[in-house]
Amino acid sequence: MTLLQMHVFLAIARTGSFTKAGETLNLTQSAVSQTLAGLEAEAGLTLFHRGKTGVTLTDAGTTLLPYAREMLRSEERFGQAAASLKGLQTGSLTIGCFPSFMAGHMPELIKGFRDRYPGLSVAFREGNYDEIHGWLLDGTVDVGFNVYAKPPLRFIPLMDDPMRVVMPKDHPFAKRKEVSVDELLSEPFVRDTGCEHYLAQLFPDPSRQPNDQFGVRDTFAILSMVQAGLGITVLPRMSVPAKGFDVRTCELKPRLVRTIGLSLHARRALSPGAEALIRHVAESFKNAG
Repeated sequence: MTLLQMHVFLAIARTGSFTKAGETLNLTQSAVSQTLAGLEAEAGLTLFHRGKTGVTLTDAGTTLLPYAREMLRSEERFGQAAASLKGLQTGSLTIGCFPSFMAGHMPELIKGFRDRYPGLSVAFREGNYDEIHGWLLDGTVDVGFNVYAKPPLRFIPLMDDPMRVVMPKDHPFAKRKEVSVDELLSEPFVRDTGCEHYLAQLFPDPSRQPNDQFGVRDTFAILSMVQAGLGITVLPRMSVPAKGFDVRTCELKPRLVRTIGLSLHARRALSPGAEALIRHVAESFKNAG
């Protein structure tokens, strides 16, 4: 099996089209079809369903897709390692990140990183915690910023981000320094569906749950609802911007924090670019702390 076959396999899976895959790889449709036919013959499997509206992965294709990604990442790592031996840093790096960290910390981190390694191309995939975890497992991203990691992933903690009670400016809690979890139960509540992991820690008893009015994933929508007086909520401090919303926040009692860190696959070799990013991020947070 060749690297060209892997490139063709991934391009078809990504675009859902032989023609578009060829355009991506600068190959004719005939070359794409022949390359895929050779791969399927070697594997003894059908990797795609062909239909009038396009092509989709078979179960076998879905199973083999992460292995194809890993083969191409090995090619990328080889190129980066060869470049680093010549005193260069080239190649590409894909990072998974969740929205509040993306907005609050990523611009400064990546600016410093690109200043140090201008030859590296950086791309992002933005998603929730579970999506980032999945992308690391299947090789879609090289490293991720997340709040947890389960084996075979490894977690490097960077910072703590406390959970805060968020309320309208005229709410009775607005002048309080802290609000207890029990007090939240009697208030209309806007649930952040992206923070279920932490809400489960706050409200472990199924019979003692907040009075949910809405369940929303988008943080700006949650803050808009709280600002409009539709309820209060609990959000990580990083998710509440200093400007833009006329809301108040206070501490949660007992205190609950989310630990943000770098997550990576413990059983997969890192490219020189990924190793450089990890060093840069660790140094940045150490100097900031």
